Amino acid sequence: MVQSTPEFLGPYRVVRLLGRGGMGTVYEAVHETSQERVAVKLISEELAREPRFQRRFEAEIQTMLRLKHPNIVRLIGIGDHLSLPFYSMEFIDGINLHQKLKLERRVAWEVVLDWAIEIASALKQSHDFGIIHRDLKPANLMLTPQNTIKLLDFGISRLFGNINATIPGSTIGTADFMPPEQAEGAVATPRSDLYALGAICYACMSGRAPFTGNSVPEILFNVRYGIYTPLSHLVPEVPEEFCKLVDELLSREEAKRPATAYLTMNRLLAMRAGLRRREQQKHESQADKSSEQISKGHSSQEQTSIGIDAIPSIADLSDSPYHDATRIEPPGEFGRKNSGPVKAEHVVGEPKSDKLAKDQTAAEEATREHITGGSLVDHASAPGISTERGSSFSEVTDKDRARAMTFDLPDPVIRDRERWKEIIWIAAALAACAGAFYYFSRPVNPDQLYAPIMAAMTNGDEARLLELEEQITDFQKRYPDDARISQIESAADQVAYLKQLRFLQRRASGGDLGQEAIVSALRDIVRRSQTDPVRSILKLDALLNAYPDDLLTQDEQGWMNFAKRLRRELDSKRDAESDRVKYTQLENHYSRIIGTELSVDRERALRGIIELYGQEPWAVAIVSKAAEELKNLMP
Repeated sequence: MVQSTPEFLGPYRVVRLLGRGGMGTVYEAVHETSQERVAVKLISEELAREPRFQRRFEAEIQTMLRLKHPNIVRLIGIGDHLSLPFYSMEFIDGINLHQKLKLERRVAWEVVLDWAIEIASALKQSHDFGIIHRDLKPANLMLTPQNTIKLLDFGISRLFGNINATIPGSTIGTADFMPPEQAEGAVATPRSDLYALGAICYACMSGRAPFTGNSVPEILFNVRYGIYTPLSHLVPEVPEEFCKLVDELLSREEAKRPATAYLTMNRLLAMRAGLRRREQQKHESQADKSSEQISKGHSSQEQTSIGIDAIPSIADLSDSPYHDATRIEPPGEFGRKNSGPVKAEHVVGEPKSDKLAKDQTAAEEATREHITGGSLVDHASAPGISTERGSSFSEVTDKDRARAMTFDLPDPVIRDRERWKEIIWIAAALAACAGAFYYFSRPVNPDQLYAPIMAAMTNGDEARLLELEEQITDFQKRYPDDARISQIESAADQVAYLKQLRFLQRRASGGDLGQEAIVSALRDIVRRSQTDPVRSILKLDALLNAYPDDLLTQDEQGWMNFAKRLRRELDSKRDAESDRVKYTQLENHYSRIIGTELSVDRERALRGIIELYGQEPWAVAIVSKAAEELKNLMP
């Protein structure tokens, strides 16, 4: 049953439907007095009858009440309408990051770095108050006209230690950006949100999530057991230190991720400062060279090139009046026909003006307290704003936020214990940073890198070889002149081959590599190779003939190199199978010669076997037996 649209919700006049989510309905509304635009979330009538969903809706409000941060959507007020609870929040005039990626696919790493700092800062605020988001994804990150991030939708967040928030063993969140422990149904931790941050950075810069699939179970399987392509391989222009941090955030083991959002934010800030300084020095060096060339070869009157000041900067372009051109649904009166409602996770809006902010402050001072004991009060007796439309409403004040942050603090003994735990964690993190600095700055023995790689190659341990990909790359970068570099390059080729082979062995994923025709043909060949190797070899020959090397792009060349290697592999397997058949036949014939009771000249037959098959590698064992038996027959 579709919930009827109210004309008013508390002091707000409903303008239009923004979307329907799992918990309720979201509307755009305008305050009748201040004309402030807000987004109002009203719980659905069906769920309001269920105590469990009432508690979850209330927990969402309590979560937002605790958080006041420039990168988190702000809670404005709470109320009820005909006994249905609702809350209002700031209205962001922009699109969410999911929509942004659909439009542009990839975003420059410099912009992603700025966003990552803002997200980490928002997560620090959230984690400081014991709140884990658990569903951090591009659709829950709004972009303001100023290109800053606003985190929203705490519908499935939970407080640290609240084991009743989710049934143990159940999975909750969004598969593409879900950490492995959450995919397994384990309890989420602050590091779970940090994994999602890494996945978002990866998706923004590469144009796809780290792990993909055709279905949720397939994605969850890949998240838990799959191997993702390193960001540095997909987007080489991203600085090495940024790629390294993203890899750490995406670690399957929680302990290998950064310890806290605070440490992550500081690393990102330090990284941005260092990269900007590096770029500034580069520009200064180029400017010095240009000045020298100009002073030597040209006078100032001869210069006809455009000066750097004439080129518009990114900052200038960001103020373009077309910043709202990508909006999904234009504002208008509620009920206006359009292409369909936007999902609740795609709410759009705008920040308040200074005047409205002053009006809001005055209203907060005039509003009486409405929250007691950290939970929603009964608005039938609440001292908030009552109306004749069946609604009551109270705006959130800073006192309310302070009370929500402190009402459930532990006793001093527990608080002191927790404080000491935090100090120990910080000390441990500093020690770990110092250890990591020492470890990565010390000279690496090439033998330590080489030994496990060659062991995996010798033993044919494909899984171990894939795990050593980073060490293989490290060896190639550090020791290009080492005498063993050819063996390391063979290992790197084997890793690339295995990754392509495993990709083709999975079900089709929409040709996301951009080479649909070649990939589709190779996928079919790989699947048939186990049951019909001869037919697969013929198909490979046809593929190699259809795509001459001189006409291939770089990506196509990579797949055709794989096809050539697969052709050699299948030839080798076919030869080995043929040798096994011939060996079995000869072994049976040898047994008949030795075991027969007929009057057969064994000596002549054995000499014939030795002479006929003595040079065949596959017949060495039979020839040796024949020679030994012939020796026994000699007088």
